[in-house]
Amino acid sequence: DPDLAHLSSTEYVAPRNEIEVQLTEIWQELLGVDKIGIYDNFFELGGHSLLIVRLISGLQSIGYTVQVRDVFSNPSIALLSAKLSLVSSVSSIPANGITVDCNYITPEMVPLISLSQEELEILMDTISGGALNIEDIYPLAPLQEGIYFHHLMSNPTQGDPYVTPSLLSFPSAAKRSQFIEGLEFVINRHDVLRTCVLSRGFTQNIQLVLREVVLAVEDLLLDISKEILPQLEQAISPENLWMDVSKAPLLRLQKADDIEKEEYYLIVNYHHLVLDHVGLEKIIEEISMYVSGQGDQLLSPDLYRNFIGDIICNYSLAASEDYFGSLLGEIDEPTYPFGLSNTLGDGSTKIDSSKVMLSSELSSSIRSISSKLQMSPAVLFHAAFGLVVSRCSNSEYALFGSLFSGRLQGSEGSASSLGLFINTLPVLLYIEDSVVDYLTQTKERLRDMLPYEQTPLSSVHQWSGMSNDVHMFSALLNYRHSAVDDPFGVTSENTTDFDLGLEVLAGEERTNYPFTLDVDDYGDDFRLIAKIADVEIDAIRVVAYMEETL
Repeated sequence: DPDLAHLSSTEYVAPRNEIEVQLTEIWQELLGVDKIGIYDNFFELGGHSLLIVRLISGLQSIGYTVQVRDVFSNPSIALLSAKLSLVSSVSSIPANGITVDCNYITPEMVPLISLSQEELEILMDTISGGALNIEDIYPLAPLQEGIYFHHLMSNPTQGDPYVTPSLLSFPSAAKRSQFIEGLEFVINRHDVLRTCVLSRGFTQNIQLVLREVVLAVEDLLLDISKEILPQLEQAISPENLWMDVSKAPLLRLQKADDIEKEEYYLIVNYHHLVLDHVGLEKIIEEISMYVSGQGDQLLSPDLYRNFIGDIICNYSLAASEDYFGSLLGEIDEPTYPFGLSNTLGDGSTKIDSSKVMLSSELSSSIRSISSKLQMSPAVLFHAAFGLVVSRCSNSEYALFGSLFSGRLQGSEGSASSLGLFINTLPVLLYIEDSVVDYLTQTKERLRDMLPYEQTPLSSVHQWSGMSNDVHMFSALLNYRHSAVDDPFGVTSENTTDFDLGLEVLAGEERTNYPFTLDVDDYGDDFRLIAKIADVEIDAIRVVAYMEETL
C-alpha cells in the first residue's frame, strides 16, 4: 500500500484529549496511515464517501454520532471532535411485534406500515407457511419504489432492466455445490434476502420478510450437439431476464454442465430491488468465509428494517421540499444528451457499451488535484459528466441523475447491512468559465444534497418546474468504489476468486436510462463504462468525451 502520510499539508499535532485519541485511532484504521495529527485533512489522506460510512459506524460503536455534512465541513480531527454527539440509547424506530411463534398477525404488530386486518388476512392465507413464516412487513424505500414501477411495466417476454445476471464457471460440480450452499447460508442470515415485494390486493406496495425460503436451482436444457457457452450467454441476454418478485428469494439460479470440458456453470440472477453494489461484495465475502469454515465468526447482521424505519421515523419531507423546490423550481427544461429522452426502457433495448481504463498518468493527476483542492475525485467526475451532458444537449446547465450511496445518514448498521440503500437524485450544475469555481460549485452541490439523499425522485419531480409528462433527466452517473478483482463480475469480467474456485464469464448491470456512465474507483486507477441506448451514437465516443473533459 502507498504511504499516504506525506500527503498531509500540516505539521503533526498529537491528540489532546480522549475523544481526539479515539477519533485518531478510527482514522488510522480506516485510512491505513500510522501517524495522523489533529489538523490533518481526512480527504487529503485518501478519505471518501464510503469511508465516511465506516467512520460513522466506528463512532457509533463507541457511543458517538455525527452528521455526514459535518465531516465534509470539518475534515480534521480537531474540528470534527467538536461536532460529535452522544448516540441516544432509545431507538426512535418501533420494534417488530411479530414474534417467532406468532400464528396470527394484527396491525399493531407491524408499526412501520399501515395495513388493515383484511390485508393481513390475505398475506397469512397466501404465503407458504402462513403467519408462522412471516418475519416482518414494511414499505419500500424510495429507489425501491422506482425500480418496482419499472418491474410492473416489464414482462417475461421483454425482460426487466433491473434483473442482473452473472455467468459463473466452476472446475467441479462439488465446487459449484459448495458455492450454492454458501449462498443459502447467507440468505438465511439476512432479512433482505428473504424478502419479496407485493402490491396486488393492497393499498400500497409492501415488502414481506419470510423466515424460511427455498433457493431453487433450475437445470438448463441445452443442445449438447452445439457449443455450450453461446447458449448460456443467450440465456442471460436482456430479453430473457425477468423474475416474479412476489416470490422470495429474489435470487434465481440455473445450472448446466459441460462434462467433456470439465466446466460446471451457474447463472446467478438477482433483482436490484434487494441489493446494491456494496451488498454484492458483502455476499461474496460471507460465502468465502463460509466455504473456508469461518462462517461462525461472522457477526450477527443488522436488519434492513432499521434503514426503512429510519427513513419513516426520522426523515423530513418538508425539508427536502424546501431544498429541491428552491433548487429546481425554476428549471422547466431538461438536458437530454443527443435528444435521448426515453427513460422507460424495458431492458430489451439494444445497448452500445464501451469500457476504458484511464491512463495511470490521468488517474494520478485526478487524485493529486482532488487532494490539493480538498475534495473527493467523485467531484471531478461529476463536474466532467456535467460538461459532457451540457455540451451534448446544447445547454448552459446540466441536469443529470446521480446515484447517492444512501448509507451516509448513520442508520444503525448501514455500513455492513445488505439491501438497497442507494437512491437516484437529480444534480443541477451551471457551467462556469472558471474551472475552480465550477468544481467548487459541484463540491458544494453534492455536499448540500447529502441530508436529502433518501428523497423520492417522484417528489423531487413535483417540486421542480417541469410538467409531469416530462422526464427530469435521461443521463445517469454511477460513481462507485470497487475492488479490482470484484469476484461477482459486477465491475470486472474474466476474473477468478481463488477461495471459491469460480470464474466470472459474463454479467452486467443495467438501468432504464438511455445515457449512463459508470465510474469504477479502484483506489489508484479509474475505469469508465458508457452505456448508450441508441444505435446511432457510439458509446466509445461518449467515453472519449469524458477522457478529453477530464
